Amino acid sequence: MCENVCCKVVDCGLRHPRKCRFYLDYHYCKFGNFCKFLHEANGNEKAIETIEKQLKDVKRELDGKEKEIKLLSETLREMQKSFSNAIENIVEKNEIIEKDVQHLKVENENLKAQLKERESEIETFKKEIEMKLLDKQDEIVDANVVISDDSEK
Repeated sequence: MCENVCCKVVDCGLRHPRKCRFYLDYHYCKFGNFCKFLHEANGNEKAIETIEKQLKDVKRELDGKEKEIKLLSETLREMQKSFSNAIENIVEKNEIIEKDVQHLKVENENLKAQLKERESEIETFKKEIEMKLLDKQDEIVDANVVISDDSEK
């Protein structure tokens, strides 16, 4: 049987059967494989079958993409939730740090005031010691004068 679609029937020595009318109209022939006519779908049916196959492939691919989109959407939601939690934690920690900074500023001011107070106390104590030292020196000088007057006599 000749399978060349562009064959010249007159010059070809192979068999060129006509298409079975029942098979073309009803997609069924009671003679089946024993029919002397050709059981081949016409060009439109082949095109339809090809398009249906392509449609099934596209649907399958679309289903895969929809699953992928769903998975990515879930991942995105999880990431957004995680990001939101991280921001909340950062805000909480920032508030704690701000409170600590304020506390440290107050404590620093208190320590500065205490330092000034201690410095003034030290200055006062230093002056008192200097005064006592001068008094002792005067006493020593007076005692030396008295001793030297006694030794001269």
